[in-house]
Amino acid sequence: MEDLRTGNHCNKCFYYDALYFKGTNKLTKAKVGYCKRDSKFVENGECCTSYSKRRPKNRNKAILRLYLCGMISDLRDLRLLMEEEERGDENEEL
Repeated sequence: MEDLRTGNHCNKCFYYDALYFKGTNKLTKAKVGYCKRDSKFVENGECCTSYSKRRPKNRNKAILRLYLCGMISDLRDLRLLMEEEERGDENEEL
């Protein structure tokens, strides 16, 4: 009963893996999942005795910054190409 009040539900646990069904257009989340610690299938809202808080994923900010800078420069190049193409179309019309 104490677990219900604190919110130690299996679907919020570090050891919980959600299961999905493959549909025609998308994946549908199942009402059950798999507990890696207890090696058994559990319901989403079931209370867990071996609950461990799910840790947030840490991403390396420097790598993300490099990736985003690369994307920005690619977009800038595309914009310049499109502007040159528009100028060429305008000159052909005159």
